[in-house]
Amino acid sequence: MKVLLAVLVTAFTLTLAAPWARAQCVDWKVGPLDNGSAPNGANGSIDAMAYWDPDGAGPLPTMLVVGGSFTSIGGVSANHIAARDPVTGAWQALGAGVGTNVFAITVYNGNLVVGGTGDNDPGTADNNLLWWDGSTWNTFNGGTSTGTVYALTVYNGQLYAGGSFVIFPTVLDPAHNFARWNAGAGLWEDVNSGTDNTVYAFLQFNGDLVVAGAFLHAGGSPEKYIARWNGSWQPLGSGSDQNISALTLFNGQIVAASSYPTPSGYEITAGAWDGSAWHPFGAGFPNGMDNIIWSLGVYNGQLVAGGYFTHANSQPANHIALWNGSAWTPLLGGTDSPVLCMLPFSGELLAGGTFTHVDSRPANRIARWNGLEWSSLGGGTTTAVYALTNFLGNIVAGGDFRQSTDPGVPAQ
Repeated sequence: MKVLLAVLVTAFTLTLAAPWARAQCVDWKVGPLDNGSAPNGANGSIDAMAYWDPDGAGPLPTMLVVGGSFTSIGGVSANHIAARDPVTGAWQALGAGVGTNVFAITVYNGNLVVGGTGDNDPGTADNNLLWWDGSTWNTFNGGTSTGTVYALTVYNGQLYAGGSFVIFPTVLDPAHNFARWNAGAGLWEDVNSGTDNTVYAFLQFNGDLVVAGAFLHAGGSPEKYIARWNGSWQPLGSGSDQNISALTLFNGQIVAASSYPTPSGYEITAGAWDGSAWHPFGAGFPNGMDNIIWSLGVYNGQLVAGGYFTHANSQPANHIALWNGSAWTPLLGGTDSPVLCMLPFSGELLAGGTFTHVDSRPANRIARWNGLEWSSLGGGTTTAVYALTNFLGNIVAGGDFRQSTDPGVPAQ
């Protein structure tokens, strides 16, 4: 112990005595003391996040997959979709990526499935519904005929898509806004006449598939903005009074976020369905022309809302807020632009969107919250630095961290 103490004291003395010479090259190597020039996040919005295990029960770990409008993430070229290695923290492209902005990601039969933007030309297939088999992107019979896919899920072993679209050809009638993949026929199929307007979100609850969005009818019957599918369409009480943009499960209830017009803009709110009735779930989001909650999530047993808003419960809450059991509260300084998706991951809450800063720190379109503070998910992040010195004109850092040095092996 005395020898160790002597070594530590000597090292500390040398560090203090070392002259701080001006380096010939003033740029940091990509690492824990990044000067802000290292690749950090994505160069376009992140709109969807999901988990994917590339080999199922095999030895490879589960990966985080993100989709959006980006063409680069963490300094790696990746068209609209990328996966993050949980061991090295490095982002990687999935083949050549996809040619459309990605809004939805799910896993079906072990394969990664994505949905995204399309056009309004019924004469061309949009190729906006695709699946990745580990080496190649494949189409679902050309994707939609027109429109955009906003939601994907697997329910009772079958793949469902929701959005603002028409799909043709299908097994029988064209599918409007809500469709199911018929693997035997190799075609999408209409689901009991679908909905009369956009589907934004899916959620499974008590054996039903809950479908929410901007529609007023499902299966031809009045179903205001939310309904459940279990082989036939069923209501959830009297439905909602406003468009529903996000859903999540919290404390055994469905929490739905909606927005509605007021004389000064749009007010946003949340309501909870307990299985038999709706009841309010907090208040405090102010009016604003574009105010909307785009994402709901649960982190450490607490409900989190992300979207386009700047206040909650009369406090500044930039685009993300947490429900503390009685009121909405900010998560420090929040983000400088909307939060579009959230996902718990490795003990942290990941947020994706169009922002470039989180709590005034650089974080391009993706960031992480550990319950106490925000940090970026990319270049320039570290756990702790315990020692610094000057070596051949370079500053050298040591501590408790594992940091990407892309290109190259991680610095430990």
